[in-house]
Amino acid sequence: MKKNWIYVLLTLFLASFLFSSCEKETTSGTAYYTFKCVKSNTKTIGDMSALMAIEKEYNSQLSNLDGVKIEGAEYVLSGKYSTCDIAIEKACQRAEENIANITLEGFATYEVSARYDDSDAKTIYSHTFGTEK
Repeated sequence: MKKNWIYVLLTLFLASFLFSSCEKETTSGTAYYTFKCVKSNTKTIGDMSALMAIEKEYNSQLSNLDGVKIEGAEYVLSGKYSTCDIAIEKACQRAEENIANITLEGFATYEVSARYDDSDAKTIYSHTFGTEK
């Protein structure tokens, strides 16, 4: 009988610990996004001008988002992190659609990283133009 009470108390303690740690998780605040080329192999001068056009389109789409502030090389949004991430991803998809006709002899991979308040950055978007060989 004494063992049953110990198990019950241990279970209640663990359950309260799990639920209390979940409640403290932050889901909104300020999100910082960085767009950059993370890997490339350009083969021609034409590739270089194509890369400039790609970056210009992405930067245009990201900087025209509602509520975005630009701080240095970061695009800053405030609100629910998931909503901010979706807005950034949609802007990147629009950029992809607008530059779908650009071809590269080499390749370039672009990423958008997100950092929420004081957390570490994580990649939320990635796209490769051309073919990596």
